Amino acid sequence: MNEAKIILCMFVAVAGFESVHAEDRHLEQGSAEWVDRVKHCISLTDQKTAAFSAEDWSSLERIAQFEAKECREVLDDEEIASSFEDIAIARSEGGNPGAALKAADDCIRTYYVNAGCHALRAETLFKIGRQNEARAELNVAGKIASTAIANYHEKLDNETEPLDKELYSAKLRELQAVTERITRDKARWLGK
Repeated sequence: MNEAKIILCMFVAVAGFESVHAEDRHLEQGSAEWVDRVKHCISLTDQKTAAFSAEDWSSLERIAQFEAKECREVLDDEEIASSFEDIAIARSEGGNPGAALKAADDCIRTYYVNAGCHALRAETLFKIGRQNEARAELNVAGKIASTAIANYHEKLDNETEPLDKELYSAKLRELQAVTERITRDKARWLGK
């Protein structure tokens, strides 16, 4: 299945961001402009991963907001949720756990199986003293991440479309960054 082509058809309207301009909604699937947009969005995913790994929170928020606004027409709800997850991370690191928890909950509602959303929710729950909920949420995050990594490796191994291979590779790099954050949170909050 050519997932990059399916992604074009999936839109998610998420409160707080202006919709894509009407004239931008008519990119023809497979056209040179569409392929360029997909490549640009993959680049933004890689840039978010780099900012995340560098703990450059202001850049992470800026890139994620841009991605959420500019890539709706070529990214599915999983990717849009990831953008909002990264916005929530940046805000959490900025010292506003209440806003971060709300954003994590919104992210989970957008796409439940986003491991990063659950990891962020767990971290925020730890910060506000809701330890039991946080432990449970961290376990959910780890299980979702492990399953997603296995699924993306399988997709990557079986894919023949270069654009889809590039997308799956970017997702794997992003999931690896989330897994590293889960490991750091376990050490920080649980002493493991």
